[in-house]
Amino acid sequence: MDDSRDFTVQGLRGLKPLSQTNYIEWRDVIDNYLDSQNWVEYSKTGIPKGANEELMAKSAKIAVVLKTAAGTQRSYLLGLRTIKDILSKLEEINGGSNRGTISDLQRQFSTPDSKRKVDDVAASLSQLQARIGGISIEDRPTELSKKDALLRCYQEKYKTTIETLRIVAGDYSFAQIVERLRQAEFEAKDFSVETALKASNNTSKGSDKKENRKCYYCGKTGHIKPDCKKKKHDDNKKKSYGNNKPNAESAGIAWKACGVTYIDDDDDDDIYLFIIYLFNI
Repeated sequence: MDDSRDFTVQGLRGLKPLSQTNYIEWRDVIDNYLDSQNWVEYSKTGIPKGANEELMAKSAKIAVVLKTAAGTQRSYLLGLRTIKDILSKLEEINGGSNRGTISDLQRQFSTPDSKRKVDDVAASLSQLQARIGGISIEDRPTELSKKDALLRCYQEKYKTTIETLRIVAGDYSFAQIVERLRQAEFEAKDFSVETALKASNNTSKGSDKKENRKCYYCGKTGHIKPDCKKKKHDDNKKKSYGNNKPNAESAGIAWKACGVTYIDDDDDDDIYLFIIYLFNI
């Protein structure tokens, strides 16, 4: 039975006009319809040689339906007669490298990197806008969407500026928004440098203060009494001498008894050694 009459444009009523942004949805509907007509195999392999007139007629009717459903893109299909050739051409225009390219470009346009400089992001958005428009004028981002993408990019980084710009975005050109964000970027950079310098100065002052400290044990500068090496050294000697440590007065008597006329009362080592010497005479 000839059921080609069932494969009509009316059967695809409600399908949105084909564009590169809805090709996947469009093609899914077309494939389902071809499957319902048992025509999927022919759409892939083409009409076999020696096909009868009935099969050839049905193929021609389906080709007309596909060209009609292609909308403004049917200009790409001039001269094509078979279902396979028509679908292959539409795949090339919408679903092949172009489709992947435009999807990737749209994704890049929607999610610019806030770590990049304002000028770099602005230039990138303008380039992406032009590239997308070069592939499909219908999918070319508007100036309003370009401004919105730029504002969303820096909404966390320059929050106050973005809040102000969103109020006047409709009256500002893209270039004016870029200029305001460039100023916010400059001010943020200056603030970071100023903060770093303050931190550096505070560290330097702390270091100078440490160098000017004076030890009240040895009298030298650069440290305080608890950190004094001489004090620690003297404390260790006191521990090693114990309760038998000689004092300066007894040592002085011993030195004089041996004919020594001068001792250094600050030199505990000499005092101790001399007492030991006396004990061993």
